[in-house]
Amino acid sequence: MNPEYDTTARVRTITLSTHAPVRIREADWPIVSQSTHTDDRGANAEETTWIKIRRHSDGRTVVYGGCDVVHRGLAVQAPALRGGELLPAGGDVVAAIWRLARELDAPALCTREVIAKLPPVEI
Repeated sequence: MNPEYDTTARVRTITLSTHAPVRIREADWPIVSQSTHTDDRGANAEETTWIKIRRHSDGRTVVYGGCDVVHRGLAVQAPALRGGELLPAGGDVVAAIWRLARELDAPALCTREVIAKLPPVEI
């Protein structure tokens, strides 16, 4: 198989807010929910906030996201903001999403959408 197209070999480094970054194999940590919100900041800027949730088969979950601001016409851009949390199996994913959203100053629409897209919980 051509390694360029081998998704089982794809590795991603994820920035965490209070710990060193983690490196995951994407095939082992599928995305279970995600949301992106873009806010036009006028003629010269655009802000995109995104949040993703990945879950390992053992129940661990990584909640991570970022905020990118693009200033049109400028050679130098604002640095991207990144953050996230690695939760143990059974960790409170929704609480972690809200903490990350506050850290990123994420729009409520983005935050509520990523929560709504989580797999449902049996009751």
